[in-house]
Amino acid sequence: MIKTRSLASLAAGRAPNSFCLAAEQLEHTRIASRVQEDILVTRAALLRDFVFEALASVENDAAAARLCLKHDDDSGARYHLKRVVESIKAAALTFRELETLIGRSG
Repeated sequence: MIKTRSLASLAAGRAPNSFCLAAEQLEHTRIASRVQEDILVTRAALLRDFVFEALASVENDAAAARLCLKHDDDSGARYHLKRVVESIKAAALTFRELETLIGRSG
């Protein structure tokens, strides 16, 4: 059976004691927990950014659709309305993923 030795005990040339090993494991757990939390926060921020950008696209395409309707361009209006619907669907799916990630549902 191979035993791991702490860095401090390796430097001192002696076998590690259980207190040092427990302290190292606790520190490793704390670091891993902080990393997981940082990943969660970063992922949530990216999902929010995606929803924000999708909604900005909705604003632009809605304005373009209104302009097409004003000038009797039905095919242009259809194109922009289709993009509005696609953007709303993408934003809604992403927002649902965000809610799942942060543990909220609505």
